[in-house]
Amino acid sequence: SREHRATRTWTRPTRPSPLLDARPAFRSHTAGPPWHLLRSISESSLPVELWHAHAALVQLLGALFSLNMFSLGYAVGAVNTRKEIGKLLRDPHIEVQTVANVMLMQVLFAYNSTSASLEVTRDRYIKLANTKVNRDQDKTDEGREKLKKRMTGVLGLTAVENAFPYTEPFPQAVVDLCSLE
Repeated sequence: SREHRATRTWTRPTRPSPLLDARPAFRSHTAGPPWHLLRSISESSLPVELWHAHAALVQLLGALFSLNMFSLGYAVGAVNTRKEIGKLLRDPHIEVQTVANVMLMQVLFAYNSTSASLEVTRDRYIKLANTKVNRDQDKTDEGREKLKKRMTGVLGLTAVENAFPYTEPFPQAVVDLCSLE
């Protein structure tokens, strides 16, 4: 009846709905560390032609890291996110490489400028950037793979340098970057 409906009052549910919880955080139904979500997202099998999706994926990884840095565990989360974004630096599309470079720079900015892990990262990218590619090799699959490695190294080095533009913790990295032939 109409009178009965008017007297009913709304009561708050005893347990809040998970849909109403607006805090961004990793919520996984599987056991394991939260960076497994980062790995599964980055390893999703998107066709190479969908570079927009790859670029959005890189931005998603960066956003997940930024929003959940403290719940991931600062050091472990930064290392795993850096590795996953670093893999996307090798994407065949320049647009995806550019977005991955910017996101890698933002992840590296979370490090301390004197961090040993940052030095290891820098040395890894210096090694990749120093990969030698002969002009006659660039037509072969092996040569293209070496060229990808070299480009990944250059992009990674620029991300390291752009993460700390005013403190410049690695002047040798700038010298190495400028001396590449």
